[in-house]
Amino acid sequence: MRGKQFPYDSGLLVPFIIKWAKRFPAPKGYRARSIDRRLVASIDIAPTMIDIAGGTKPPKMEGQILFGANAAPRRTYVFGARDRCDETVFRFRTVRDERYRFIRNFTPERPLLQPNEYKQQTYPVWNLLKELGAQGKLTLAQAVLTAPSMPAEELYDTKADPHEIANLVASKAPRHKAALERLRAVLGKWIDETDMGKELEPAEIAAAKGATKKGNGPKGVPLRPAAGAPIR
Repeated sequence: MRGKQFPYDSGLLVPFIIKWAKRFPAPKGYRARSIDRRLVASIDIAPTMIDIAGGTKPPKMEGQILFGANAAPRRTYVFGARDRCDETVFRFRTVRDERYRFIRNFTPERPLLQPNEYKQQTYPVWNLLKELGAQGKLTLAQAVLTAPSMPAEELYDTKADPHEIANLVASKAPRHKAALERLRAVLGKWIDETDMGKELEPAEIAAAKGATKKGNGPKGVPLRPAAGAPIR
């Protein structure tokens, strides 16, 4: 339930497998049959391919070159974001280093299981969780998923807690407090410098699931364009 569309490792951490063709010389830094645990973002793939093909990374292109003579230094942090999906509005921003993940939630008053027509129709566990929660049959960790609101900030030690269950924001441990302060500052700087989604969309856009043209949603449900939106 916290995988797709949510800024935890279960939603953002994906396998990245590289197989190099034998007839092409491998770039500097590439090692076959090895595991590289550096932090990589999906936006690093395009500039890496351009460089390997002999091109020049455009000055304004985001992302870093991963291999070869022009490879950038290894990342210290990777970032992620989530806004509206379908008609369901959230605003999450996250940063992760090699050990800790910090999440800032700008819509903490909204529950994780806030209404989403598609998920309600196609995710069997979606409605089951709500039923079990109402019956008091969930564990403490599971009950977090059905809470009426979400934390404004979350901090997880991904080595000690790979499933990101124990929120360490209120921890008194010096190492946790230091990680929180550092990642909070790093994420704030990234938001100030790059975030173009600081304002939520108008309610009518969200209600129309972002549609600007006629069509059908899940199970043939008609989508109505937002008021004032051009119909294409």
